[in-house]
Amino acid sequence: VYPSLYCYPSLIDEMSLRQQQLFNWLEDYLLSSGRPASYEEMMEAMNYTSKAPIQSLLNRLEKQGYITRSGRSARQR
Repeated sequence: VYPSLYCYPSLIDEMSLRQQQLFNWLEDYLLSSGRPASYEEMMEAMNYTSKAPIQSLLNRLEKQGYITRSGRSARQR
């Protein structure tokens, strides 16, 4: 998952609170680690115990153009 690092503030205002939280966390994670986050890392950061809410948030962020995803396979460590 790659957040669009140059998102305009007016566009971020259109996100739900949870979308903003995940987007901001993804941006910080990518900048600090240099790699995309795993579902498990996102679940922990957002205090979810299931992938379903993360998948839903990611799908909405991608559909709205805030993020892009490269492939749908597990990342290599």
